Amino acid sequence: MGWVRADSDTILHLVVDAEQTVDPAIRAHAISEASRIWRQYGVTLVTGDVAGCTDASDEVLRVTIGSGRAQPSGDAGLGAIEFGSDGRPRSTIVLNYDAVTRIATSAPVMGLHPALWPAGLRDEIIARALGRALAHEIGHYLLRSPLHASSGLMKARQKGSALSSPNDRPFVLTASDRARLRLVLAASSECPLIAAR
Repeated sequence: MGWVRADSDTILHLVVDAEQTVDPAIRAHAISEASRIWRQYGVTLVTGDVAGCTDASDEVLRVTIGSGRAQPSGDAGLGAIEFGSDGRPRSTIVLNYDAVTRIATSAPVMGLHPALWPAGLRDEIIARALGRALAHEIGHYLLRSPLHASSGLMKARQKGSALSSPNDRPFVLTASDRARLRLVLAASSECPLIAAR
């Protein structure tokens, strides 16, 4: 099965957790996980300095990581991105660290109950789940859609066992999402949010 990729690599510039609310190692691992997920579709996440575009500071996808309240529906709300009245996504993602931690540590991993996890394993699992939540929200941004898929990365809710598992099969784009991504990237000429190399 061949993945649909952009004609050329696409760069997405991010500023993640500028407030430094989470441990730098967890943040780095989360960014790496989100990057790995998007790389298979020809999208490169860049977190360094943005150069080559005017007013670039206003055009970077900013990711805030903080604690948050449960949604009115009782949903844990791992993350969110707002859409404007014009249907376009805003350039800010908010990730709910407490909700990600709660869900990621709710299921055994490799048969080991969360209460028995060493600190390093716990941090790795939380970072993996945080990266997958980030990849999902980036998906809303890149696909230019608030809609969810019935399966895959853009599924509305993921189980804690899926978020924490080393197996990343549940975190791929569906065929229709891949087709939409190809259309959006082909039509986009923004800088630096989506810039062809």
